[in-house]
Amino acid sequence: MYTIFAQPKYPMGAPQVRPIGYELFIKERRNGQWAQPLPFEGIGVMTLNHLLRQTITQMPAHIKILSFNLEQSQFIDPAFPAMIASVKPALTLNCIPN
Repeated sequence: MYTIFAQPKYPMGAPQVRPIGYELFIKERRNGQWAQPLPFEGIGVMTLNHLLRQTITQMPAHIKILSFNLEQSQFIDPAFPAMIASVKPALTLNCIPN
């Protein structure tokens, strides 16, 4: 079972304002705890697609930046950049208003 943890990103020099984005960390439930998936490259494109879309629907509308990591093998697999391109429009379409 995978989930995403989100760490807020703030504008330089203004941590008291609302976040401008989030860095997303994919975690896997193992032995009753959330941990880094092993192996990370074992996360398939369909799983990542589902996690990103699910996460985007929970983001406030003002969020401009989402970042997450891929392994090199995922980055060079054409399916991953294509999936990311398909998810990107959902960021502006599916955000909940604030």
